[in-house]
Amino acid sequence: LELGGGSGYICKLLCKKYGCKGTVVDNNRKAYEIFRKVVGDGELRYVLTNIFDYKEGEYDLVFSDGLIEHFRSDGRRKLVMLHKKFAKKGGFVMFFAPKKSWFVERFMSMKDGYEEKMNVKQLINETSLPGLKLVSTTKDFHMVGALYRVK
Repeated sequence: LELGGGSGYICKLLCKKYGCKGTVVDNNRKAYEIFRKVVGDGELRYVLTNIFDYKEGEYDLVFSDGLIEHFRSDGRRKLVMLHKKFAKKGGFVMFFAPKKSWFVERFMSMKDGYEEKMNVKQLINETSLPGLKLVSTTKDFHMVGALYRVK
């Protein structure tokens, strides 16, 4: 399950690599149109709704890429709990956010809307919940990520 998945491209890549089916939940109609043209259906289902209104299923992996940084503290906590809610026991929850760096601030920032860049430590602080065990973290030139197992 990808929450706030935009066009669904990342979920599609994961499904293709691991031979699984996926669900993308997003309320952006333009992103949905891109999904229909570029990604298509097949092993991917797109649910055009607000992520907080979505109610279906349990998943082996629940993730978001470039979503958490758009929420302030209360909304961010709700978002993290939503990820955990949809993950099966023993499953995984994964978060990616833009890296707090000069390069990202200068060249990869949103022009409109709220967006908070993070370092790995902040991402862990923002996404840690009881019942989630940190498995690993990652970072590259523009993103940081955290992977948890659901206890």
